[in-house]
Amino acid sequence: MDNRYKIGIVEEEAVWVETFKRKLKDDFDVYVFELLDTTKTQDIVEKIESEQLDCIIADYELNETAVVGFNGDKLIEDVKSLSSFSIIYYYW
Repeated sequence: MDNRYKIGIVEEEAVWVETFKRKLKDDFDVYVFELLDTTKTQDIVEKIESEQLDCIIADYELNETAVVGFNGDKLIEDVKSLSSFSIIYYYW
């Protein structure tokens, strides 16, 4: 039985996705969210539940490259509806 934590990465810039994957893959199961211009926060919340993720790492400025129409704060607000869920968000 695999007891590794499942971590989701919500980031629109490929270089940061690869950096996180490289740093985390040895210790965690890493799930990368595919972000498209049609992606809504509810899509991410549903995927968190279906993938049974333990934690997400989310970029605070998700819409800085205009890939999605929301920022990390909106995502976190919607994710908080899940009980006992850990959130890490960052701002570079």
